[in-house]
Amino acid sequence: QKPCVVSEYIADPLLVGGRKVDLRVYVLVTHVQPDVEAFIFRDGLVRVCGEPYDLSAEGLQRARGHISNNAVQTKTVRHACALNWTLPQLWAWLDSFEGGPRSSLVWSRICRVVRDALEAWQPVAELAAARPSVSNGPFVSCYSLLAFDLLVDCSGAVWLLEVNPKPALHAQSASLKAVFPVHFEVKSALLADLFSLLGLPLEAGGPGTCRPLAAKDGGHFGFELLRPSAAQPRLRFALGSAAVWGRVAAFLGTNSTSSLVACCPRWAQAPSCLARA
Repeated sequence: QKPCVVSEYIADPLLVGGRKVDLRVYVLVTHVQPDVEAFIFRDGLVRVCGEPYDLSAEGLQRARGHISNNAVQTKTVRHACALNWTLPQLWAWLDSFEGGPRSSLVWSRICRVVRDALEAWQPVAELAAARPSVSNGPFVSCYSLLAFDLLVDCSGAVWLLEVNPKPALHAQSASLKAVFPVHFEVKSALLADLFSLLGLPLEAGGPGTCRPLAAKDGGHFGFELLRPSAAQPRLRFALGSAAVWGRVAAFLGTNSTSSLVACCPRWAQAPSCLARA
């Protein structure tokens, strides 16, 4: 009787050495109003199952061949460093095969999935920001680091598994570095670049730098700014407005922006350049 989420099982996942993998991609969200501003970390984790992928009746009973979650894989060989990859390692492996999905295509699909998920989350985030305990309190500049767990199938399509709002970033002991060298490498670089991009103070209580702090090459360190897509509601409305503006104006017999806005208030949201088109 407990609430649950049921989703289709993707039976044709991308396999590395005959084993199923999933990707953990980190995303930094710095604004949700008026639009989402987010940066995606170009590196990430490729988590490999500890047992070969097997769709037989017996194989389906072995979760460690199908679920690459850390908790499930704790006692498998997945934690040997050779089976923990970074995203650049996966891209190099993909591009070494003829006929398979190209890394550039998979990455563009990852960015699209992340954008769409953030877009769906934005109204909830805006409601949370409007709560009296937040909106009436002192101004606080906040950010959120999210971990997107993704599955890539054999054709290169990207599927969202879940979004973790509090991803594990700790290194509890020296042994963790020895057992998870790739995890340590990715997470240490992630935190260093995140703190630099946000412009956090070097000392507690010290002055912060202006955000975003640009890298020497003019970029965003290890992050990439997520660009708006046509799936974004505001952009989709603007594009639709441009397509039908002339026909609506002809039907009403006027090119006056104020007259059109009086007929449909949402026209006021369209960029002013559309009125001149």
